[in-house]
Order: sequence, then C-alpha cells, then structure tokens
Amino acid sequence: MSLMQIISKGILFSSLIGMSFLAGDYNTKKDASISNISKEIYVPEYKRGLEKVFMKFQPEIEYQDNLIKEVLNYSDINFMVAKSAKKEFESFLKTIPKNSNKILPFYYESEGILRQSWAQDLFEFLVTDKNKKIVFPEEISFINSPSSLFEILEKDSIPYTLSKNNFEGGNISYDYFKRKNILFVGDRSPNSRNLTKYEKMINYKKYFGADTIVFFNNNPNETPLFHLDQCFTLIDSGKVAVINLDNYSMEDFYNEKGKDLSVLEENFYFNYSSVGANSILVSDVLTNSLNYSKKMLRGIRDKFNQLGYEVFSLPASFWQIVNYQSYMNSRLFIDGGKRKILMPIFPNEEGIYDINYFRNKKAKTFFESFGLEVIPVENKSWTKQGNIHCLINEI
Repeated sequence: MSLMQIISKGILFSSLIGMSFLAGDYNTKKDASISNISKEIYVPEYKRGLEKVFMKFQPEIEYQDNLIKEVLNYSDINFMVAKSAKKEFESFLKTIPKNSNKILPFYYESEGILRQSWAQDLFEFLVTDKNKKIVFPEEISFINSPSSLFEILEKDSIPYTLSKNNFEGGNISYDYFKRKNILFVGDRSPNSRNLTKYEKMINYKKYFGADTIVFFNNNPNETPLFHLDQCFTLIDSGKVAVINLDNYSMEDFYNEKGKDLSVLEENFYFNYSSVGANSILVSDVLTNSLNYSKKMLRGIRDKFNQLGYEVFSLPASFWQIVNYQSYMNSRLFIDGGKRKILMPIFPNEEGIYDINYFRNKKAKTFFESFGLEVIPVENKSWTKQGNIHCLINEI
C-alpha cells in the first residue's frame, strides 16, 4: 500500500469520527439484560442471536472463508451473488466443503452500486410480534436494480418499508438499557431532504421502535465520519467498549514501522481540498488527524458516560486505525446462554496473522475480561475499509 493511500485513509478515519452529539430522553430505572430487548420491537442483530445470516459475495475480499466457516457453526447463510460472479462463487464454495449445503445463494442480475455495498449496509431491520419488516432508506430506489434486494425478501414473504431517513448499517447500533430501547445513529449520510433533527428522531422512533435516539453527527463542514462499528462495540447492556488513542503520540506513529516519514516532506504534499486546505505538509496532516481522532473518541466516551454507561477503553495504534484494523468491528452473540464474540485479528509486522501477536492477544484478553468467549477470525476485509460486522447481517 502506498503512503498516499495510507494517509488518505488516515484523514478519512480521523475526520470520520468527528461528531457533535444529541441524545434523546432516558431514565434511571433498573437495568435489563442485553438479551431482553423489547419483545414487541427489536432489531434482530441486537437480540444477540446469530441466525438467518445474510452475506454478500465479495470476491475481492480474501479469507472470507474463515468467517463463513465460523458462522456456519451457528446459522445457514443466505448469499447474494452477482450472476457475473457465479463461477467464481462456485469455485469459492469448494474451499468450504464442511456445511457448504447450508450456504444458500441468491443470484441477481446487475451489480452497479451494489458491488461496493457490504451486507451490513444493505439492510436494517424492524421486527414486531405482529409483523416483520425490513427497513430501507428511500435512497435504495436509486441503486441499480433495487429489485434484486427486494426479491430475496419476497421469496421468504418478508415485507419491507422505506424510511425517509438516510442511514447505513455500520452506522446503526441498538441497545436496551434502563428500560429503554436506545438507537445510536452515526448521521453520516447527506440530509438531502433537509429533515430537522426532530423529524429524523420521529422517523427513527417509528421505524426502529426506539424510545431514545442518540445522534453522533458529523460536522457538515468536515469530511463525513466513518461508521460507528469502527469506533465502539456494545459488550453488554449498559456496557460499551471504545477505542482509545489518548496515550498515543506521533512519535509512536513514526517509530511503529521504523520509518521516518519526514524525509518525504520536501517533495510530498497532500492536497486536502475538501476542507479548503491545500499543500499541507504530510507531518501536519497526520498530527492534526491524530489529535482530532483523540478528541472525537473522547467525545464518544463522554457521551456514553452521560447516558450512564460503563465505558471501557481498548488502547489502539493510530497506524492500525488508518488501516481500518479495528477490533470494535466484531460481532457479539449469545449461543446456548454463552456470550461469544467473532473478533478480527490482524497481521504482525511480518504480515503473519497470529493470535499471540501482542495487539491481537491484548484485544482477546480485553473481551474475555467481560466473560465473552472470543472466536478469532483472520480475514483481509480491513483492506477494503471494513471487517466482521460489515460482512454479516440478519434477516
């Protein structure tokens, strides 16, 4: 990966977590278990099961089979596959001989924008006792061949509805805490309808059955924030893990790979016109990016503290963050009463995936301290700016 690509991603992630905050109402009654989200309305993922899994075949992502093999231990997998990739998908299935009969492909005609979509981005769900609905933002109608998405639902007689709000899967999180259904929204999408925050809140409450809406809003004058699933993970009702850069310095960044990036400054300038700044020194861009990331991650922790959450910090490396190597992009679920988490692991300095690599081991120990059984998963989806949570959704 070129330095230009690394820095570009670093800028995206640092302004990615730039947010202002607005929280809805909440009370202080007795906490409830994370598995007791309202029986009337809930989002399937946040019931903490792992069933009726939906994924999208993305041939450009290596090592998907590692994640799929783990998921197949708990669920069948509905796979959306472009017909243009059918042969590639069939070859891919041969790498998963065990339980491959539990993979159910759904072939669609045209990719268009869908090629860039992850399973988590395509659907968000509203489920009630009386009815099941899958909620789409109205923008879904602009995707090339949106009927491909709807057909996979109609074959199982699952109705859907369109929401006026813009949202993406990795930017929606849900919890049941203090007798409230709380919806966390990373309000990244452009407000093309000029909805007020009140109008957005009403829509989210209607479509997701939430009592409280907590917005993590991007500043419209800055590059949009990235998805919430890169920044934090709800590890139990009222408990949240957030990445932490407080003790990380630019010296750590320069020394981490044994490189002195300053030698490039004479000839290398970064054009960052999206914030009206041109010809910024690489070192200044990175320093500002790191400081901005620290500030905004502290803001996330502060907001959860204000809501009464127990906040736990997992120290992170800025070098990893600019490469989208976030342990927060995991998938927590309950199996037979045992709480488990599919956790990504990342390569060491030699490019080897090793659970005993100190950062992987530290993250594993961190999640185990909350009583979670950690299932480490090696894949390379981080090279496409996502990870485990992005690749899995539920119907």
